[in-house]
Amino acid sequence: MGGTRVLQVVPYFEGAWGYGGIPRVAVGLSAALSRRGHRVTVCTTDACDSRSRLADEGRPGSRLRPWKPRTSDAGVEVRVFPNLSNRLACRFQFFQPLGMLGWLRDHAGSFDVAHIHGHHHLPGAIAAAALRRAGVPYLVAPNGTAPRTGRRRLAKSLFDAMLGRTVLRGARGVIAVSEAERGQLEALGVSRERIQIVPNPVELDEFAGLVPSERRAEGSACRVLYLGQLIPRKRVDVLVRAMAELPGKTQLEIAGNDGGCGPALRELVRELGLSSRVRFAGLLLGKERLAALAAADVVVYAG
Repeated sequence: MGGTRVLQVVPYFEGAWGYGGIPRVAVGLSAALSRRGHRVTVCTTDACDSRSRLADEGRPGSRLRPWKPRTSDAGVEVRVFPNLSNRLACRFQFFQPLGMLGWLRDHAGSFDVAHIHGHHHLPGAIAAAALRRAGVPYLVAPNGTAPRTGRRRLAKSLFDAMLGRTVLRGARGVIAVSEAERGQLEALGVSRERIQIVPNPVELDEFAGLVPSERRAEGSACRVLYLGQLIPRKRVDVLVRAMAELPGKTQLEIAGNDGGCGPALRELVRELGLSSRVRFAGLLLGKERLAALAAADVVVYAG
């Protein structure tokens, strides 16, 4: 078989949409690489959401053993290593992939290049160490997770002291999605020449059948959408405060998984008297997610 042998390492993958954009990026990129003829293997965990893990339908009852590899519709080999504790994975972003260390120790050298998605997580640190020992170059795409800000500042500092700095230092290159993220990475000591700006990929086929909403009539309410996790670094509170400065007809829909900021945001909405103008939709998937995008006049990200 031809093509480059590519390893993708990500703590959450297809089905774990509550973890935000990283699983969606990893799924789309892996599928696109496979369609181009490359041999893609994904190493991930069984993280799904706060209440459940991904289900191993092929082998029920084997929660603490690595899954048998499966092949996606796009031809991507997916290897799932279960977390010892789903609570630790979801609440503290502490992923504990049982069996990943041994598998990568034995197989890291079989790849030509690797791509680690996100930062400050144990799967990435395990993979980086195995890849360095095997002499395989790897890239890191933090997707906004590299700075020690937001939740778990102390945990991130400890992680960096023990493992994180080595992950970034040993990377052949580091991917930023914007100039702002490039600045964050430079502040962490990553040299500018090692950083490449590559915007997140978009799976265009997903939007092929989308029907745009009717054009908003002049004088009607402007529909603003935030679609993403409710976590500190997304700064959704800034967006809510901005709503108080906008005309009374403006409506805001906040759609995304609650990563801990939900109660505080709801209280802020009440304090500012915006309850009639701000709607919390929760996590939207599939057609509901696309319908929300089609109905919005403006999609806004404050972080």
